[in-house]
Amino acid sequence: MSSDKGWLIIGVWVDDLLCVHTDRELYDKFYRAYSKNDGSGRLMTKDLGPVKRYTGIDITRDRPAGTITLSQESYIERVVAKYLPGPTRLRASPVELSADGAAKFLALKGAETEAEHAAMADKDYLGLVGCLAYLANTSRPDIVFHTSYLGQYMSKPSVACYNAALDVLSYCHKTKKAAITYGGRLRLSTEPTEPPLGHEVLESNGLVAYSDASYGSVKSHGGHMIMYGNAAVAWTSRRLKVIALSSAEAEICAGVGASKDIIFLRQLLREIGLPCKGPTPLVIDNEAMYENVRNPGVSGRTRHFELWLQFCRAQVQRGNVKVHLTPSESEYADLFTKPLPKEDVKARTTNLYKMFRDFTMNIV
Repeated sequence: MSSDKGWLIIGVWVDDLLCVHTDRELYDKFYRAYSKNDGSGRLMTKDLGPVKRYTGIDITRDRPAGTITLSQESYIERVVAKYLPGPTRLRASPVELSADGAAKFLALKGAETEAEHAAMADKDYLGLVGCLAYLANTSRPDIVFHTSYLGQYMSKPSVACYNAALDVLSYCHKTKKAAITYGGRLRLSTEPTEPPLGHEVLESNGLVAYSDASYGSVKSHGGHMIMYGNAAVAWTSRRLKVIALSSAEAEICAGVGASKDIIFLRQLLREIGLPCKGPTPLVIDNEAMYENVRNPGVSGRTRHFELWLQFCRAQVQRGNVKVHLTPSESEYADLFTKPLPKEDVKARTTNLYKMFRDFTMNIV
């Protein structure tokens, strides 16, 4: 809903409504029209005032600083009480910090024998991964890859898969105070890009996207995130829809997903009166993709690409997206494509996850 003075957006979750507005009169008009309290409306409603908690998310506002913080600390504690009731070792990383920790995670397999299925009879794997998925999709982008990967075994989980999920939950418990904070003084990444991130980011309240993909397995894994107001507002990690024949094809596929979310957010911002000025930066770390999406035409290595893989290039040509190249070690979306960095050193890995949380969740 909108008026000459502002707009009203209504979020609905079953019987809970979350109203965000810039015009109090518009909200009051909506509340009177749909409230049964005065006998003229259609719904029995109650105004609970400024939101403090919604769908398991604690919401805190700091008006002097101009920030909104989303936390799920209490939700994590409830999940831990259900699935990790006894004393347990808290983890600094979602996977084991050892030389082959990442390899062990990627080597997980579902239950195959009757004995393996029987061993899982009393373990609620679906419920555990479901709780992790809710965390990953709402406030914890640092576990989205691991949750996505564990979701492959929902139909036939093994004990090893269950223990891996408990490790991810233990990591969430150790870092339960990590929360996403939007707003405040705008800050940009200091990581190098070519071309450098410019004024269009500052003029669009920090709207910038990062995408990356793994390559080397039968099906590559891709992911992206979009930053706005100093923190991530959209992110994903999933198996790619194509069997990539090159790293460039895998990266372009991941870039298509990022471009789709960019277009959606640009349309949403325009709808609420915050149009983007200039193209939205998409930061990637693959030089072949960087050249492909900026230049029309095909080559012997790209002529087999399906039509939908040209979407990112089309958005670059229309001026909605602008690709920026960054070194692989500076690509924040890297943690959406693998459980640990290639250089599996305990100190570096722990620092990397902290750096990732600090950047994507605006932890100062």
